Amino acid sequence: MTMNMTTPREDGFWTRGEHERHSGTIIIFPERTDIWRNDAKIAQKLIIDLANIIITYEDVYFCIKPHLVSLIKGKLDNKVKIIEIEYDDIWARDISPNFVVNNSEIRAVCWNFNSWGGLEEGAYFPWDKDVAFAKTLSDILGLKKYIVDEIVLEGGAVIADGAGTIYTTKNVLLNKNRNPAFSQAQIERYLKDYFSAEHIVWLEDGLALDETNGHVDNICSIVKPQELCLAWTDQNSDPQYHVSRQALKTLQHSSDVKVIHKIPIPSPQFITADEERGLCQTTTSTNRVEGFQLVPSYINYYLINSALIFPTFQCVEDEIAHNFLQKVFPEREIIPINARELSIGGGGFHCIMHEIPSVPQKLEG
Repeated sequence: MTMNMTTPREDGFWTRGEHERHSGTIIIFPERTDIWRNDAKIAQKLIIDLANIIITYEDVYFCIKPHLVSLIKGKLDNKVKIIEIEYDDIWARDISPNFVVNNSEIRAVCWNFNSWGGLEEGAYFPWDKDVAFAKTLSDILGLKKYIVDEIVLEGGAVIADGAGTIYTTKNVLLNKNRNPAFSQAQIERYLKDYFSAEHIVWLEDGLALDETNGHVDNICSIVKPQELCLAWTDQNSDPQYHVSRQALKTLQHSSDVKVIHKIPIPSPQFITADEERGLCQTTTSTNRVEGFQLVPSYINYYLINSALIFPTFQCVEDEIAHNFLQKVFPEREIIPINARELSIGGGGFHCIMHEIPSVPQKLEG
């Protein structure tokens, strides 16, 4: 059922923070060979392994194309919920609905999607199945939905603290390749109406060189209201150096922020010749060739109930960031997993998964 005449704010729904309890996680099975190397087999194993880890903490909604179901036979924990559905690629964070709750119900908000920049700047074409994904998934899950086709908004472009504040970046939501007809004030109105937000904190940019134009979830994460993590480097030759300092200044001047943890970024990493050979280069997607600089980030971790999926990149910063995050999240188990394969594809753990929030009264009362 579509709720087109009203907004979540009008209906008394709000957005929970990712640090709050989940009812489950959405994850998608890869197939593309232009983004996932060696016939996507490495990425497929990673996705299956993630699902089998997460199911011990919360429900998993494993989305897979019908013709691929035979590839997972006998490989998934039998408690994983398999959803047969079409999509163009596996970026669950960006193509799933965002979810809003009241004390007894979950609803979905479905935004438009244009592959992070449209025909000229997007990562691949076509993306019509990705556009349909949020609406179709909402129907499969039996959720009432709000449809906002007029705004392009990927899930990684916004993070919410669950207490009325939204963090985002100007270089994504205000980019001419996303929403050229809308002003900052107009975009803010949509965020406030559909996330039930009171305050919007605008960073200028995300991580330098990020293929998404700078998703906020690669540079900034929420520990809890007023407490954040920020991607950081002290190397003044790194293009991230000035971006992070500009973000820090913005956050320090926000009344919504009290504590900022500086989390180091990994050492520079690049696609190898062997990795390039495993990819099928095409004219309809970003070509990933030897020397192509990756944009790994420890901020792109993924929270699950009582644990944290921590990305590792086989560099000296792994241990430093691990120790930082263990101090920031002392009550959570830190689960380190190699995230290089996702970095080659242009993202990380937070990008490929999307939480479904719990309903406070039903599941926590």
